[in-house]
Amino acid sequence: MRLPESDIKAAILHPEEQVRLTALAYFSDSYTTDESVMPIVIEAVEKYGRETSFRMMRDASGLPQTERS
Repeated sequence: MRLPESDIKAAILHPEEQVRLTALAYFSDSYTTDESVMPIVIEAVEKYGRETSFRMMRDASGLPQTERS
């Protein structure tokens, strides 16, 4: 059974780091063109702190961005 992408996006904000990283990998490994993912990553980094989000920021570097993000 496959989860809807909306559930996977929501998992980027999960309290457990490994869940966040796995959800992010779904998008970054697929070379998505979905510009709505990066704002969620930014929200997660702000919520859990930059010092614990180094890997997340590195993994998100290839995601598409907008002027706002």
